[in-house]
Amino acid sequence: MWKKLWEKFKTPSKALLAVTYVVTAVCIAWAMVMLVISPGNLVLEMDKKVKTPARAFAYALGTVGALTLGAGMSFAMKVIGGGWSIAMPLGIVVGCIGIAIVSGNYFLYKKVLANRKKKYSGEILALSEEILNA
Repeated sequence: MWKKLWEKFKTPSKALLAVTYVVTAVCIAWAMVMLVISPGNLVLEMDKKVKTPARAFAYALGTVGALTLGAGMSFAMKVIGGGWSIAMPLGIVVGCIGIAIVSGNYFLYKKVLANRKKKYSGEILALSEEILNA
């Protein structure tokens, strides 16, 4: 292999440079593989798999609740439906629904997170055991 490289490049500096490139590429590939499959990264991936859906649910429900609360406030202050006689009572009802959604959001987030942790607990414990015994 080295003889072929030597014949191809014919000068020591070019051959050495080619060997350096090959060794560097192999080292970088090895480092990338080790980063991808290291147990620490697997733990972080598992953590994301558990927490991301719960967070997305909480953000979405919080947004819906805040918009509902804002719509209720707009009805109550007669910014929306100013000519309606039922704008104020409708605004109070819609606002209370928004308050209920926003207030319950944290508890629903905790429930979804607990269910996700329960679902993946076996995998997490097995991975933790693998890391501790390595």
